[in-house]
Amino acid sequence: MNCRTVHLLDLRDEILLILLKKLGSVDALYSLLNVNKRLDQMARSIDNTNSLNFFNILSNDQFLSMNNVQLDGFCNEILPQIHHNIAALTLDIFSMERILLACKYPNLTVIVLTNFLPDILLQRLRDRSSIALLFYQQIRHLTVKSEKEMFTSQSFTAVCLYILIFCQNLSYLNMNQWLITTHSYFSIRNRSIDISSSNLHTLLINVVTFDDCLWLLDGRLGQLRSFTVRVLKIRRSEMNNDSQVRRILMKN
Repeated sequence: MNCRTVHLLDLRDEILLILLKKLGSVDALYSLLNVNKRLDQMARSIDNTNSLNFFNILSNDQFLSMNNVQLDGFCNEILPQIHHNIAALTLDIFSMERILLACKYPNLTVIVLTNFLPDILLQRLRDRSSIALLFYQQIRHLTVKSEKEMFTSQSFTAVCLYILIFCQNLSYLNMNQWLITTHSYFSIRNRSIDISSSNLHTLLINVVTFDDCLWLLDGRLGQLRSFTVRVLKIRRSEMNNDSQVRRILMKN
């Protein structure tokens, strides 16, 4: 039997593109950028650089972070070359600062945060840095994900309120936390807090009581069209005011 070695560059473009999709955008960029002109052009394609996921999910639903060597390569060499193409990023909360400060992202509108920790995100939003301004002025879709509960409902509520108050360009907000089995819940104690949004149309969140749910739906989120909620507990007294519930449901 004759054995023939096939070099990667011997493959047709169609086959190479299939392999790149299997490899994933981040791995393809890290492996092929600046290797040669043909592979470089494929790695830089809009489809390959539009959305970058810096996290992998293992079979046991655990997150796998990018190592420091790879992260250095992306922040110092790769991202500055493709930053104008990037519209969506999936980031670890711990590497978020390095990646977002590596360059400007004029077309970035979607961020997914993994290993979410509300205290860290709240600190980044409060420091009025370029990261905070990115969230305030540019990000339209925000999703947070976490492996396990590592925070209190008090800190979770604080970051939810801060996002709702200051991130006024958001049209989609998913605070459902995704993978974890024991969720943290939003609970508003000071009901005089003034929040409003004219852009938010989709909200996914967990709340402690049905009253918290009603507070979010009382008209302060005027453009809300999709509301997915997990309520921890519903007291019988909260359901007594049928007219209030009916009015809110009709309004939204």
